[in-house]
Amino acid sequence: MTSSDIGDQYSFKIIVIGDSGTGKTSLSSRFTNQTFIQQQPTVGVDLNEKTIKIGDDTVKLLIWDTAGQDRFRQMTHQYYRAAVGLILVYDITSLETFTNLNRWIQDAKSEIGDSLNNTVSCIIGNKVDLENSREVPTLKGQEYAKKNGMLFIETSAKSSYNVSAAFEQLCLTIYQNKTIRDLCLVTNDSKETGQRKGKRKRKADDYEEEVIDLEENSFWSFQWANNFLQKFSC
Repeated sequence: MTSSDIGDQYSFKIIVIGDSGTGKTSLSSRFTNQTFIQQQPTVGVDLNEKTIKIGDDTVKLLIWDTAGQDRFRQMTHQYYRAAVGLILVYDITSLETFTNLNRWIQDAKSEIGDSLNNTVSCIIGNKVDLENSREVPTLKGQEYAKKNGMLFIETSAKSSYNVSAAFEQLCLTIYQNKTIRDLCLVTNDSKETGQRKGKRKRKADDYEEEVIDLEENSFWSFQWANNFLQKFSC
């Protein structure tokens, strides 16, 4: 079977940022391993992987879960390089974590610079299972995301509500942007493929065989997904 028969393969680097305690690690773990991790501060960065199928093409998501504590922020800065997806997480029960998104966005702009134009960003309001303790209205999050040209969704890592949809929404929006997608193409040999500011050397056999087929996923049932794709697709 030739590479043309199995479609193209891509590698999307996604950075997850936000204040400590917002559930970044829990979200990443729920999506990649179907497990829920109670609040556990990340030191430096945790790397998770997930392979997704879009039509005939295969996308490997490299999810970089970063530390949210101030003392680790300088360390976190180095991980922005070559990212094509950015997830900003806040806790719907903490207005402070929502307000601090401004600082995280400024950090991203400072580190990514002009390459931010080749990055798709999504804001996640996590912990909707704690609705009775909500401090950030859904509409407030939606308006903030729209103002900053970002995707938006609310989730619960604990119950798994909308977790897969959030990551798949981001992945599909990146994929729909041909300019970004072409930067992430993986070759079938050891030839280096340029991606953003850096270089990546990846081979087709690096990919896991177990994949998620987005065409069969309930993600497509979300009306907001269609709206976002119309806005962000090339």
